[in-house]
Amino acid sequence: MNKTALYSISIIVVLLLAIICFGYYNKQSQSEDKLYVIAGPESFDDFNDIGNSGSQKWVYSLYNQSAANLLYNIENRLNEDDYAGNEVAFFRFALSSVIKKDKNSDKVYKKIKEDILGDNKVLRIVLLEILSETPTKESLSILISLTDSNKLEDEDKNILYRAIVDMPDHITSRYGNGDNLAKELSPILEKASKEIKFSDENNISVNVYSLFSLNEYSLFYAYTLSIIKLGAPSGMKFIFDRLESQKNITIEYKYSNSLLPNILVNGEKPDGTIFVPELYHLQEFRNTDSVPVLEGYLDNDDIEKVSLFGAVYALMKAGQPEGTESVLKWAANREDDVSPLLDFVIPLIRDSRSEKLLKYYAMEEESKTFKNSKNKESVLKGYNKLTSSRIDVEIIKT
Repeated sequence: MNKTALYSISIIVVLLLAIICFGYYNKQSQSEDKLYVIAGPESFDDFNDIGNSGSQKWVYSLYNQSAANLLYNIENRLNEDDYAGNEVAFFRFALSSVIKKDKNSDKVYKKIKEDILGDNKVLRIVLLEILSETPTKESLSILISLTDSNKLEDEDKNILYRAIVDMPDHITSRYGNGDNLAKELSPILEKASKEIKFSDENNISVNVYSLFSLNEYSLFYAYTLSIIKLGAPSGMKFIFDRLESQKNITIEYKYSNSLLPNILVNGEKPDGTIFVPELYHLQEFRNTDSVPVLEGYLDNDDIEKVSLFGAVYALMKAGQPEGTESVLKWAANREDDVSPLLDFVIPLIRDSRSEKLLKYYAMEEESKTFKNSKNKESVLKGYNKLTSSRIDVEIIKT
């Protein structure tokens, strides 16, 4: 055997040994309770020599990195005095996406929580925002667990509560017929809301508290708003069961300069502003998966009952034809006069498909099905008012 052949065999043997050793090391690394970081591109400068397409290549490459590496890069850059904010933004967006599928995500989530409770305030804010932008059970559970932390200052609690409120905005299924994220996250919030201890259980919904007043009420409002934004069936039942438990609150259909009609407590209008978070935040409801749940509260006899008003208000405010049709069918089948409620909610219609339904019930075939003439008149009046307020623009071709 000549020297060339021996040299080639030696090279092959060395390469095989290197592969075997790397595999063993990698296996050992994965078994240890540590986050191993695989280096990726450092910054835009790595690709500056090939221009804008290089920058795009850098951004795309981030989504091929591990969640641990992305977190590592965020930590390193935020520890620098002159960090580049745009680079951090790209890393955080990538981390929000990658962590959902990363096999070591549990360790990364643990590290994120440790960093939030650390001394770097800028890193803390960024990581709270990343959790908010990552709608998973793990992210939400961390945010909720941090509400009890005495290591966070008032400024941090403001951001924390806002992170909880904003999380539903990052779920594509918020409008229904999407994935099950809303259904997965809502029970976590419902449980957390139930566990809040109030200093005055009788005044949860009839006092004015700022969302950022940093007491048990502000946290209660944050959970309430997030549950309604998610709009999952279990969450909406949770909200409306709470509304029904407010026996001393009723609705008065008189002029009000607010988004809602007057709210009475024990039949009287109290001094000051009455804020019912479960009712007020229904304007954020959008998820059509929960329309059947809200329809179940339309059977109440008294239109002054807060849960009945809330159901009709949410269905119309959602801006979805499924909700609008539920209300119009309900109005047509009611034998009693519910026109005061209809007068309030019909102007809330803002989508073209709901407007077509309104016309159908006001002027066309379905108008014959109304059991109470006052309800029919209210629908017709609402349609005429809605259409007359529109400015039609004629396009003249020249």
